[in-house]
Amino acid sequence: TRVALLTDVLKSYGADAHTAEPSALENVARELSASVRIQRAQLDLSLGEAYFDGLQYAEAERPLSRARVLLEANENPSLVEHVMNATALLLQSKIHVVSGRSEKAHSLLVRALVVLTNSGMGETMYAVSAVANLSSYYLGQRDLERASSVAQELINVMNFLAFEDTPEYADILGVLGVTQLVLGNFSIAQEHFEQALQVVQAWTDRAWRKPAPLQRCVELELWLQAGLGKAFIALERHTDAATAFESMRASASRLKLDLTNSEIFANPEDIEPDALARWARALRHPF
Repeated sequence: TRVALLTDVLKSYGADAHTAEPSALENVARELSASVRIQRAQLDLSLGEAYFDGLQYAEAERPLSRARVLLEANENPSLVEHVMNATALLLQSKIHVVSGRSEKAHSLLVRALVVLTNSGMGETMYAVSAVANLSSYYLGQRDLERASSVAQELINVMNFLAFEDTPEYADILGVLGVTQLVLGNFSIAQEHFEQALQVVQAWTDRAWRKPAPLQRCVELELWLQAGLGKAFIALERHTDAATAFESMRASASRLKLDLTNSEIFANPEDIEPDALARWARALRHPF
């Protein structure tokens, strides 16, 4: 597996390199040569991403933290290092969201935006992803006005940048769908979720010339299917809701994903505002 392969490579830097606490690197990171430091950071970041792809979110936190320690040891990072650091920050923010540490998640998202802006990447998909996650954060805090405002502005930006065929665009449509659910605009919510699912399906069906980056669409698709089911329940279209939830569970089973403890699967029929706010924070596709 990817985790096993990356762990073995990390061991070449020391028997405990794959289990080392991030704090253990703080005193030695600056002493490493630039090439070694970046290589180790790349490995830790890849290991964290591998855990994410396997839905092992808690296990991902330590290697992501190590990657950040190594990357932030350089006072004059390259563009590649900025991208790696921003990626680690975005992934770690997801962990904090899932763990109920919303304020820490918010802090990391803001840091990621600062890194991206200062490196001239404030108008890239990395920045769009960070702002989209901020919208989800506001939604989880029941700040509907700010969540909706941020999400709608992102839709406008992504249309301008011609990113409307990407999973990130679908994710933002989903955030708008949840906002409309909470506001009681159930038909509009249904439309957002259906449009978002069409975007994900079109992305999945593309004729990729190399292995397609589809793993990170999995949680998103399940989350959107659940959202559509919730919209149908609110509209009292219970047969359609049952079909949506069954499609969601069938997709997870086909992909051999265990999301038993995920908010995606937690009480899917519950459409009370508090339940929707918790569900809106559910970890879906990471960036």
